Amino acid sequence: MEGLEGGNSSFRAPWGGWDKWMRYKKYKGCFQDRGYATVNGVRLRYRLSNPLRHITSDTKYKYRPIHAVITPGGRSGGVENDAFRMLRNALLANGVSVLTWDRRNCGLSELSFKYEDSLGRAEQDASDLHELLRVLRIPSATLIGQSAAGRMTLTFALAYPQLVNKIVLKNLTGGPLALKKLSKTYFKDPIKAAEKEGMEGVGKIEFYQKLLRRGTKEFREKRRKQLLNTDVKIFVDSLTRSEIFLQRAIDPILAFDSSRLSKITQPSLLVYDRKKTDGMHTEGVMEALRKALQSELIVDKNSPHGSVWIAKVVDFVTRDPTRVATRVGIHLPQSAL
Repeated sequence: MEGLEGGNSSFRAPWGGWDKWMRYKKYKGCFQDRGYATVNGVRLRYRLSNPLRHITSDTKYKYRPIHAVITPGGRSGGVENDAFRMLRNALLANGVSVLTWDRRNCGLSELSFKYEDSLGRAEQDASDLHELLRVLRIPSATLIGQSAAGRMTLTFALAYPQLVNKIVLKNLTGGPLALKKLSKTYFKDPIKAAEKEGMEGVGKIEFYQKLLRRGTKEFREKRRKQLLNTDVKIFVDSLTRSEIFLQRAIDPILAFDSSRLSKITQPSLLVYDRKKTDGMHTEGVMEALRKALQSELIVDKNSPHGSVWIAKVVDFVTRDPTRVATRVGIHLPQSAL
C-alpha cells in the first residue's frame, strides 16, 4: 500500500484532526512531518513544514494554509538543500506550509529507473509528486522549481493543472550548449558505461559516485545494491526516453518550445540569481522564457542572501489574502538568513 512511514506516519493534514496536528515534531518555529513516503513503488524522502503563527485556539478548526512545494535541480535533493533553506523559512514566517522532497535518484530517496509506461525523467518526477501530494493530502500548491526541477514543474502543470495554484521557476537551462552538456552527463556517458561494463561501470562514473556517497554507511550500501541490481535494459531505456524528452526543444528552454509553454495557464514568476554563468543557466534563457510565459522576471545577483528575490517570491505566493487565515505583510526572519 502506498503511504507514509517513519516517525510521523500518522500524519494526514491540519484538518485531519487537531490532536494529530499537535503530535508533529516542533522544530525551529514550525511543526515538521519528516520521513519517507512510498509512491509509485519507490521510497521518497520528504519534509512537510507547517507554520505555527496561525495555529491558535481560534483558527485550529478553520485553518487552511497555502501550500508551496520546493524542488531544487541537480541530484542533491530538496529536504536538506541549503540553497532554498532561506526561502523555506521566509515562506513559513508568512504562513505558508512548505513541502520539500528528494526526487527518486536524488538526495536520500531510493534509486529506481523503473519509470511508468513510456515516461522520461521529468514526466516520472511529475507523476511521483502527484502521488506524494495525494498521500500527504495536499489539495493544491504553488510549485517552485529550479533548473531540471523547473522542467518537472512545467510538466506537472500541464499534466495536473487543477493542482497548481502558481508557478515559480528559477535558473532554467536552454540552448544547444545546455543540451550537449546535459545529454553527455545525464544520458550518453551512463548509457555507454552500462552497455560496455554493466551497472558496475555506471557506478564508476563520478556523477553516480556522488550519489553513492550520500547518507549513512547502511544507506550507502543499500543504494549501491539498488544500482547494481538494476537491469541494464531498464536503465538504458529510461535514460533514452529521458534524453528524447529533453531534445523536444532547445529554445526558449530545453524540452519546452513556445507552443508548449503557451498551454501553461497558471500565474508565474521567474527568478535569475546566478552571479556567474555556465553557458547553460543564463539570463538570456530566462528572459526568453519570460516572454513565452508572459511572466515577470526577477534578476537578483547582488542582494545579501538573496533577500530581494526571496521577498518577491513570498509576496507572489501569498498575494491573494483570501487564501490565508491572517497575513501581515512580508516578513523575512533572521533565522532565514
